[in-house]
Amino acid sequence: MNGSALKKIPVTPISQMAKKDYDVLIIGTGAGGGAALWRLCKKWRKNKKRIGVIEAGDLVLPTHARNITGLNHKKLFNKLKSVIGDDLPHYSGATQALAVGGKTLFWGGVTPRLHPIEYKEWPIPMKDIENYYKIAERVMNVTQSYTKDPIMKTILHSLKDNGYPEATVVPKAIEINRKNLGILHSSDLFSSLSFLTSALNHRSFDLGINARATQIFPEKKRFIIKVAPKHNNIYFLKAKTVILSTGSLETPRLLLHSGVKGDTIGHYLVNHSSVRVKRALKIPDYLRRAGRVDILIPQSNSRLFQIQIHGKQKGLFLTGYGKVESRFENQLTLNSDDVDEDGVPKLQIDFSYSEKDQQIIREMETFVEQISSVIGLQRNRRNNDSLLSLRPPGADNHECGTCRMGIDPSTSATNSYGQIHSIPGLYIADNSVLPAIGAVNPTLTTISLAIRTVDYIVEHSK
Repeated sequence: MNGSALKKIPVTPISQMAKKDYDVLIIGTGAGGGAALWRLCKKWRKNKKRIGVIEAGDLVLPTHARNITGLNHKKLFNKLKSVIGDDLPHYSGATQALAVGGKTLFWGGVTPRLHPIEYKEWPIPMKDIENYYKIAERVMNVTQSYTKDPIMKTILHSLKDNGYPEATVVPKAIEINRKNLGILHSSDLFSSLSFLTSALNHRSFDLGINARATQIFPEKKRFIIKVAPKHNNIYFLKAKTVILSTGSLETPRLLLHSGVKGDTIGHYLVNHSSVRVKRALKIPDYLRRAGRVDILIPQSNSRLFQIQIHGKQKGLFLTGYGKVESRFENQLTLNSDDVDEDGVPKLQIDFSYSEKDQQIIREMETFVEQISSVIGLQRNRRNNDSLLSLRPPGADNHECGTCRMGIDPSTSATNSYGQIHSIPGLYIADNSVLPAIGAVNPTLTTISLAIRTVDYIVEHSK
C-alpha cells in the first residue's frame, strides 16, 4: 500500500473547523457525499465560499481496496465493518463501514441505471435524471468495455442463443487506461476517494475525520452541528447549508435524534431481497476459457429482479436481487433506552417481506435454476444441501427510502432536490432519498441525484 497517497488529502482538525462559518458542510464521504463535494468544488472553483466535510471514520486506504496489490480486501472489510445487524433481528444482515470513502472502498463497482418503470414513483421526470446519469457515468468511468475475455464471450453467446438476448456485460465504474497527468488521481475500480481527489484539483476544502455528527440544530439562516470526535471533546460546527450523506440508516437516525419533524422519516425502508448459490458452480469443459465473467441479466417490465453472474473458469456464482415493495410499516425508530457511546439512541428496525416480495423471491430462485441449466453449470452439492440461500435482510447493502423524496410532505421527507420539506437549507444526498429502486444497484442513481442537488444549491445561492 502506498501510504503517502493518503497525505494527498489534507485533514483539518475539528477544533479549527469549529472556528469557521461554512457556506456548505457535507456530513459523510460515501458515494453521495463524495459526489456532492466534487460537484460543489467544481462549481465553486472560482470563488471563496467555505466548504467543509466531516467523516465519522478515518483515512484508511488511498484507493479502492481491490486496486492495491497484495491486499486481502475481504479480510480488511471484515475487520473494518461493524455488523450492526447483530442487534437488529429483523435486519440482521446490516453492516456499517466508518472510513473516508465508506463502503465504496469495497464495493463491486456495479453501476446499472434505474429501470424506466420505477420512475412512476419518482417526483423527477426521467429526462431530467438522464442528463445527470451521463455526468455521473463520465466522471466515474462507467463502461462495459473493461473485458474482452474469451470466457465472457462464450457464456454470453450461450445465454443469447438460448433465449436470453438481454444478457449483457455488467456496467462497472472502472478506469481502463491509467494515465498519470501529474494531478491527484485514484485508479482502477472507482471509489468515493476519486471524488475527493478530483475535488482538490478544483479548489480546497476542509476535511475533518474521526468526527461523527450527532445532532443538527437549525438556527436563523444557519445550522449548528454537534460533533463528537473520537476520544476528544465535543465541538459545534456552523454552516449555512448542510448536506447529509450518512446512509439510509444513519441519516434518519441523525434527523430523528435532532428532533427534525417529518411523518415519513425512517419509514418506507426498502432494500433488495437477494438469493445466491452457496458455492461456485462448475463450468462445463466445452465452455471453459481464460478470463473472468461479469454478466448481468437485467430487470424487465415483467421480471422484477436482476441476476448477476460472476467468477472465473474454475467456477461461477449467481446472485439475484429482487424488487421490494415500499411500505410505511418497514421502518426504523430510536430506542431511547439503549444509547451508544456518544449518547445517541440505537436503532430499532421493523422489517418484513410482503407476499409480493416473497413471490419475487420464489421467481428468482426458479430463474437461477434455469440459467444454471442453460449454461450447463454443474452443481457441487454437499450432503444434499439446497443450491441457493436467501441472504438476510440488509446483507445486500442497498437499503433506501428512509428519507424518500416526493411532492407531498405527508408521504415524503424531502422535495425533489433532496431538501427536507420543513427545513430550508438542510439537504440529503444518499440512498435514503430514493423512493423506488426496483431490482437495480442504487449507487449510480444516488451519485446522479447528489450532483443534481448540488446544482440546485449552487443556483439558489447566487
